[in-house]
Amino acid sequence: MKPPSRAPKPARRPGSGPAPAPGKPAPGKPAPGKPAAATPGLAARILAVDGLEQVLRHGAALEDALDADVALDPRDRALAYRILATSLRRIGTLRSLIAKLMERGLPKSAPRLESVLLAGATQILFMDVPNHAAVGLCVDVARADRNTAGFAGLVNAVLRRLTREADALMVGISPDFADTPEWMGQRWIKAYGLETTRAIAAMHKVEPPLDITVKAEGGGQVGRAGGEDGAACGGGGHHHRRGSLVVPPHPAEGKPGAAEALRPGGGRGCGGLCRRPVRCGAAGRAV
Repeated sequence: MKPPSRAPKPARRPGSGPAPAPGKPAPGKPAPGKPAAATPGLAARILAVDGLEQVLRHGAALEDALDADVALDPRDRALAYRILATSLRRIGTLRSLIAKLMERGLPKSAPRLESVLLAGATQILFMDVPNHAAVGLCVDVARADRNTAGFAGLVNAVLRRLTREADALMVGISPDFADTPEWMGQRWIKAYGLETTRAIAAMHKVEPPLDITVKAEGGGQVGRAGGEDGAACGGGGHHHRRGSLVVPPHPAEGKPGAAEALRPGGGRGCGGLCRRPVRCGAAGRAV
C-alpha cells in the first residue's frame, strides 16, 4: 500500500537562515526589550528612552526616572540623564517639530515611538552629537523593542528629514514660549510682565550648573579634594584634607557621585583645573 503523500514544505527565503526554535526570536530579530548588539552608546539611549516613558506615561519624577538597577558606565548614565533632561526641558519645541514631521500623527499602537523620536531630535538639535550617530542609534533603539521594531524605518526617515530641514521646520514655533505651558506663561505675564516672563522662560532652557558648597577653612583656599587624605592635586602640588567640599545629590552621577571645584588664585592658586574628581560615599555628604 502506497503511503500518503505529504505536502512539500514551503522554501525559506535566501538568507533567512534556519527556522527559529519555538518561543525564541527569529535570527536577526532582537529579543523584545533587548538591544540587537552591544553597540557603543546604545545602552545610554535605551535608558534615556525608558526614562522618558517613565516621566511622560507613568508620571515619574525626573530624579526617579532612570532605572538605578541598570548596570551602566557612569559616563553613559550621565549621557542618558542629559538626553532625558534636555528632552523634557525642550519638550514643547520637540513635540511641535514631530507634529510637523508626522502629519498623520504618531501610531497609537506604539506610544513609545514618541520617546524614541524625542531622544533623537534632542541629540540632533540641542546636543553635540553627530547627526549620523543620533539617527543610527535611535533606529537601533526602535529595533530593540518589539512594539517599535516595525517603525524603525519611520524613525530613520523622520530624523533624517529633521537633520536636513531643521531651520525651515522651526519657522512658526515660538523661540520664547514654546517650552512653557500656555497657562503658566499667561500667569507669569500677568504677575511679572512680558519681558520678565520671557527671561524666565529663557533660563528654563539652560541646564543649571552643579552647585558645590565649600567649607570655610584654612584661609579660604579651596582645591579639588583628592581621593585620599593629603592627596596632591594635579595642578599645583598643593594638598587637601577630606571634608573640604559638600556635594549635593545629582541623578546623573549615580552613587558614589563625582564633582569638581576650582581653587581661587589669590597669588597661590594652581594654574588650571586639578585633575582628581571628588568621590563621595553618599550624595550630599562631605568628602
